[in-house]
Amino acid sequence: RVKVKNNSPVMAQCSILQSVMRLEGWDLHIRPTEFLLKPRDSIDLEMSYAPSNRMLPFTEDLKIEVAGITRTLMVVNGSAVGVELKLDSDMVFFGAVVAHSRTVRRVQLENVGDI
Repeated sequence: RVKVKNNSPVMAQCSILQSVMRLEGWDLHIRPTEFLLKPRDSIDLEMSYAPSNRMLPFTEDLKIEVAGITRTLMVVNGSAVGVELKLDSDMVFFGAVVAHSRTVRRVQLENVGDI
């Protein structure tokens, strides 16, 4: 959550819609996108980041428009790394196993992800 406060003595009609549409391409969602702030009032912007796959690092300005004037409200940085593990084979065959005995097969687990 990010708190936005109107320190002026007049009401302010605010919009971050243009920036939010750009940020949604990075799977970053911010609500509300348009809001009215009374004098000395504040509002919480709720941000959620839920990438569906790996994402290279990015930096985007979140701009706010108030009374026709656009300013940078904050700078958003993000990235998404993936953990991916791979076995050296798709199946492991044990053959016939007698009850109460054991057999051992070694497998190799490889980390092919970012971490």
